[in-house]
Amino acid sequence: MTKRLKWEKSSKFAIRLNDGLLMAAQYDLTWSEEAITGWHFYDTAQPLLYAAKGFDVGVAHQPSPWVIHYCGDSTMKGYYEALPAFQQWRKQLKQTLQ
Repeated sequence: MTKRLKWEKSSKFAIRLNDGLLMAAQYDLTWSEEAITGWHFYDTAQPLLYAAKGFDVGVAHQPSPWVIHYCGDSTMKGYYEALPAFQQWRKQLKQTLQ
């Protein structure tokens, strides 16, 4: 089921995670080398890290798409190999927030 985003008066929509074709930040935070062991999870780790540091994470309002993400035949190559490192990093991040 597709959920339609309702753009109120705000110019952004709050999110927790994103698929990182195009990511921009007002402030620089170091990429987590522990969470990113390959192609996957860089786009998942960054929003979590920004939120943990107290920053808002959102998607800017786009009346029409800014970019089109076409990557040909997508594969999950390397995903399951990279997953344990990301899960361990996320567990540590949660522990530091408690």
